[in-house]
Amino acid sequence: MKFILILFFPFVIFSQRDTTLKGLHYSWVQYDLNWNPYEIGESNENGIRNGNWIFRDQQERITLEAKYINDTLKGAAKLYTYLNYPITVKEEGLYVNGYKTGRWVVKERERKFKRWKTIVVLLYDQTEQLISKAITYPNGVPKVEIFYAANGEEAFYRFYKRSGKMIRETIENPWEIVLIEETN
Repeated sequence: MKFILILFFPFVIFSQRDTTLKGLHYSWVQYDLNWNPYEIGESNENGIRNGNWIFRDQQERITLEAKYINDTLKGAAKLYTYLNYPITVKEEGLYVNGYKTGRWVVKERERKFKRWKTIVVLLYDQTEQLISKAITYPNGVPKVEIFYAANGEEAFYRFYKRSGKMIRETIENPWEIVLIEETN
């Protein structure tokens, strides 16, 4: 007599081997249909996220590393974007009450083992309103800083040399000046 054994595996599996990353214990792991973990968290009591969380895309690349307190983003976070792979863009900054707050640094790298290059530094207020944006040289020194008014419009500009020395401040939009000169 032959027996057929049928095993059923749920979509969510908890495993000690799968839940220890970088020395931290994660008690919540959700897998996709290919058994790849896509949502990894320290605690998920009654659907409320707490602690460090990692989210991954279908190619198993990290898309978000963040800290939750009572289901709200609070603390340091890293967001990863893979629009033109292998080029990766990483945003690092602070969330307060679910809003990007303070200094956020945007970096990119061309390949996995290349160094990160700072391309933009953003400054947000407590409601995620953009205050300023600094577009940088490859060495991380600002090339141009753009400051924003309360209504979100560009209000003030500063330009820098590669050495970091400021060369000009203006309230005139430099891009409008270039467009006017090109049309004449």
